[in-house]
Amino acid sequence: MIVRRLMAVVIAVSLIGGAVLIRRELERDDPSGPSAGDITMLVCAVELAAACGAVTELPVTIEEAGTTLDRLADADADSTSILWLTFDPFPAMADSLRTAARLPATTFQAEAIASSPIALVAPTSVISTIGETCGTEPTWQCVAGLDLRIGFARTPTSGTGLLGLVQAALGFDPAGSPAFDDAQFQVWLRNLVRSVAPSQLSSGTAIDTLQTRPSSMDVAVGTVAQLGNGRRSDFGVAYAEPMIRADVVLAAPSGAELPDEVARQLREGLVAGGWEEPDPSSSALDARTVLAIRALWEQLR
Repeated sequence: MIVRRLMAVVIAVSLIGGAVLIRRELERDDPSGPSAGDITMLVCAVELAAACGAVTELPVTIEEAGTTLDRLADADADSTSILWLTFDPFPAMADSLRTAARLPATTFQAEAIASSPIALVAPTSVISTIGETCGTEPTWQCVAGLDLRIGFARTPTSGTGLLGLVQAALGFDPAGSPAFDDAQFQVWLRNLVRSVAPSQLSSGTAIDTLQTRPSSMDVAVGTVAQLGNGRRSDFGVAYAEPMIRADVVLAAPSGAELPDEVARQLREGLVAGGWEEPDPSSSALDARTVLAIRALWEQLR
């Protein structure tokens, strides 16, 4: 049942991928296409809330990236009046979901404004064990074989939680292609997401939880930026393969004029919070793949 549902998601999203691109090209060439009105709100992913706190020109809503995604996929959603500070490829994921439901695509144009690598965060003793057993560039296959309690997020609506699970899923196969219809892959991923019960994730992210309640898990998956600039000496970081980054994007309605100072305030706030400048060499994640992994997470948790 899980396999059939998941493959239906993959097939549906694959079929609409080309349609999304065609529609965008048509709207770009057609001046009578959708246009943005006045921006009335800034919506920020939970992990980016600190940076959004510096914005004074707009009302700010803080919610999980997946919650905003689901809301924008609704038939009654209005994407023409909000700015969305989120992670790539969430804006493209919203378009995929809307097109799959035969709804008009959003008018968002996303600009990368910050970045941070996805990492394994753990007490230094655990990081040493990972390094001794799996090497300085550990594979997810090796890390998962260490019988560690690995925390991603309380629910699949978490932006960085989902990106961390995407990295793990891509790491199952040395070729980097998730085998969605492979029962062995599904069991492996299910064991990962169930190794830490959702009730153990009492804080906003797995990394927050680990730092406040070290007994809740052995390893937390998230961005290095979530450690903040005041990183504790008793925690270390390991970078599992394949290396991916959480790229923060500011998605604005096509044709909208950004309120003065908003983009600058967000960039400065992110850098102050431990985020880095965008990495031009960062490889974009495929929206269809991320949606398929999210659907599988919802089935397996």
